Amino acid sequence: MKKVRQNYAGLILAVVLAMALSVFCPMAVLADDPIPPGGITEGEVPCNPGYIKGIISLGDTSRNSVTATQVNLSATGIDAAGKAISGLTSNVTLKGAGNLSQYEMVVQIPTEVMNAGGTQRYLIHCTILYGRTINNFNFKSQIVEVPYGNQNAPKVVDFVVKPGFITGPLTTNCQVKSGSITAQLSGEVSTRIEFSNSDLTKYATFYFPVQPNKGIQVWGEYTLTNGWTYPLEKKTVDVAEGQEVYPGWAI
Repeated sequence: MKKVRQNYAGLILAVVLAMALSVFCPMAVLADDPIPPGGITEGEVPCNPGYIKGIISLGDTSRNSVTATQVNLSATGIDAAGKAISGLTSNVTLKGAGNLSQYEMVVQIPTEVMNAGGTQRYLIHCTILYGRTINNFNFKSQIVEVPYGNQNAPKVVDFVVKPGFITGPLTTNCQVKSGSITAQLSGEVSTRIEFSNSDLTKYATFYFPVQPNKGIQVWGEYTLTNGWTYPLEKKTVDVAEGQEVYPGWAI
């Protein structure tokens, strides 16, 4: 008799949980719904899903002195004034050498927007990491309007740049151990890389992509094998698509 009562209590609990889910998440997406290929979706899957997809590309990366190790994408819901809306965020991480390809994101559409048949505005950020978090390529962010339930026709937001390149070598009178370089177009669009010199020669090479534009500010620092670190003065350069530019540091 005790066993029967336990089973009956378990049945009641299951019914209560099911009713609670139907109230708070009427359009819940199951855990086995599509996730970004090769990626990891962080956080909970939205109850009222909207879908975004796109391509990430920096063109030919075969000559780069840095290797992409990860891509971070984030979507933040914003209002008509561009202010972030609390609770409307979604993040995707693509890991591995083959991460410069396609992505998919699932975002939350507020219930009032869904019921009105409208769209929710999202601000999408995309960053490519070169090893450590501080070494990265930041794309210009984009805004997209996302409707509810558009799984068969996701909104397309591509992050594609046909880059120019900042290149070396950096030549000194002493043996170079390592260094870093930052190229910044604005507060948002920027690139930072680190370089090392395993041969411990008097020069170090670097070759990395940047967003083509005029007035790019480039600066950095380098460290010698004796531990002394010196700055690379800030330069302003113009970089066209496909162009290779050496900032002209005289050290």
